[in-house]
Amino acid sequence: MAKLLRVTPQSLRVITEWRERAAVSDRGLIDELLSTLDDEKTWEKRWHSADYPADRSIKVVSPRKGLWVYLRFPIGAVDIITISYGNGDEFDGDFD
Repeated sequence: MAKLLRVTPQSLRVITEWRERAAVSDRGLIDELLSTLDDEKTWEKRWHSADYPADRSIKVVSPRKGLWVYLRFPIGAVDIITISYGNGDEFDGDFD
């Protein structure tokens, strides 16, 4: 059984603020992403992701083109730093 990750209080604030302005379809993608984060093999197969070049402790996940989720994984937790929209060129990392 996978160990459940604790979502940090900062992450809950980020998600709550983002949901207020997000499209319903994007909310579904983020909900799906969050439901897979407990199993690294599952989410890395499902979602395009890359290390953020400026800070290798941050993983950037793209549930769809132009939607970016910046994550950090402190021990036993997930920290959602930000969820942002862009034209697809905002982060030009080497996605898996």
